[in-house]
Amino acid sequence: MPVMVARGRQDGPVVGVTGAVHGNELNGVRVIHQLFRDIGGRELRGAVVGVPIVNVHGFVRHQRDCDGTDINRAMPGRENGPTPEV
Repeated sequence: MPVMVARGRQDGPVVGVTGAVHGNELNGVRVIHQLFRDIGGRELRGAVVGVPIVNVHGFVRHQRDCDGTDINRAMPGRENGPTPEV
């Protein structure tokens, strides 16, 4: 699972952004990549953490979920649960 991190030179809040929780929703992937390009050399306090593709299995298959479980409804999940809950 790809993770992107931009750290500021000063302490501050940490913001997390995610994309493709549903594997067939592609807009967030591009938006997160654009966000990190735009952050580039700007002054930043704190950090931004981006996970452009949360549902890697669904994304690769071009489908909403990977095994019939909606990841958006399976959070926080169970350690020994089905794949989307782990």
